[in-house]
Amino acid sequence: MTLRELEPPLTETVDEATPGPRSASTHPDALPTESMLTLLADASVEEAAPIRSIKKVKTYTAAVWAITLMPLFQVAASIIFVVVLGLGSNWPLMIAVIALPYFLVLGLAFYDRLVLQVRGHAKPASGFWAVLMAPAYLVARAIRTYRQTGKGFAPLGLFALAGVSVLAGILVVPGILLAVLPGPFASEAAHSVRATAMSLGGDITLQCPTPPLIIGESFTCVATKPSGATDSISISLERQNGWISWRVQDWGSWILAD
Repeated sequence: MTLRELEPPLTETVDEATPGPRSASTHPDALPTESMLTLLADASVEEAAPIRSIKKVKTYTAAVWAITLMPLFQVAASIIFVVVLGLGSNWPLMIAVIALPYFLVLGLAFYDRLVLQVRGHAKPASGFWAVLMAPAYLVARAIRTYRQTGKGFAPLGLFALAGVSVLAGILVVPGILLAVLPGPFASEAAHSVRATAMSLGGDITLQCPTPPLIIGESFTCVATKPSGATDSISISLERQNGWISWRVQDWGSWILAD
C-alpha cells in the first residue's frame, strides 16, 4: 500500500480543518429566513397600527338638567316675588313666571337634541316632544338614550322629585297659588263667609277683591243684605289642617239678621 492511498481525500480535510465563521443558515441556533421576515413584518404592522380606545357616548347634558330643575326655578322665583318683593298681586308678572319656563324648556329640548347628535347618538328624541311639556320630552329622551347607552332615566326621576318639591312649596307658601288664581280664591272666600253668616241667621251676598297672599293678612269684602243695605266685612287668611281658611275678623257695624 502506498502513502497516497493512506492520505484522506483533500476535500474532506479542507472543509473540517479550515477555520472561519459559519453562515447564518448553517448556525445551529439560526431560524429559517422566511420566519425572520414574517416576524419583522408582523412587528412593523403592530408598531404602525394605532391603539384604539372605546369612546363612551355621554348621555346627560347641561340642557337636560336645566329642564329637570325648571320646576324648582319656578317655585323659587314665585317665592321671591310673593314673599320677598311683595309683587304677588302683580298678576301679569306671576303669569310670566308660570308661562316663560314653558318656552325655555322648548328651546332647551332642541339644544339638548343637537348636543346628543354631536356626541354620536343615532336617533335622539325630537325637541317637539317638549310641546307636550317637559315630562313628555324627558320620557321620550330616556327611551331613546337607554337603547343606545343603557342610561337616561335619571332626569325623569329628578323631575318627579322636583314636582314634589313644588307641591311642598305651595303648601308652605299658599300665596304662590293665590297669586296665580286670585279670582277663584276670592270667590271661595265669599262663599265661605256667606256660609258662616247663614249659620248665624244672616242672609248676605259678598263681593271680595283679590285675597291676601301671606298667612295672617286680611282684606275687606262688601256684604249686601236682601234689603239692599251694604257694609264691609274684614276677613283674614288663616292656616287650617295644612291648608288655608277664611276667618271673619269684623262683621261690621250692622246686624246680620233683618
